[in-house]
Amino acid sequence: PTPWPAEKFADLFSREVAEGTVIPRLERRAAAGLVATAADRAGITPTEESLFQGAARTALATGIPVSVRFGSDAVRELELVLDEGLPADRVVVGGLDRKDYAGSAVEIARRGAYVGIDHVGLNDDGGYLDDAGRAALVLELVAAGCADRILLSSNAIGAAFGQPDYDLPYGHVLTSFLPFLGAQGLSEADARLITAENPQRLLSVR
Repeated sequence: PTPWPAEKFADLFSREVAEGTVIPRLERRAAAGLVATAADRAGITPTEESLFQGAARTALATGIPVSVRFGSDAVRELELVLDEGLPADRVVVGGLDRKDYAGSAVEIARRGAYVGIDHVGLNDDGGYLDDAGRAALVLELVAAGCADRILLSSNAIGAAFGQPDYDLPYGHVLTSFLPFLGAQGLSEADARLITAENPQRLLSVR
């Protein structure tokens, strides 16, 4: 009933970086390398605001990056993280291939954060761009000078208990989507930047 304070989230996450993540019924395992957050699509809740702030404090204390799965306002929710003093290049805002917020991708990138286009291969969901729309968004970002802020993923899950089957190979981005982007005019240099150099920079500890 009472939202957790940001410091409580920060303490929890920082221990998972320093001591290892908690696996149910097991001891702590490998250290976390990224703090993942998510907000309600109906509007970010007070607890989620604390979650975003605590995630940013963890990143500042440990050097790992933050993933923001925004709810109803990508720009405002990014600002919650940046207001903690975290540099924008330590943040990826995911889900920006949602149709309702794809138009904010350039603004997010120009603020210095990474743009997550992370449902590549999902072509039958009316809430998301299809791959042709995703390719157009990638090329729009490149044309805006933001190639160094693009991240791609397929959200492939393999098998997830209680979830419908999603038969998409893990290599779909590299084997199918990247050649499609190339046919649309993406250069080999930008392809390497997006698929290799950008993730390496984001996922570094610093």
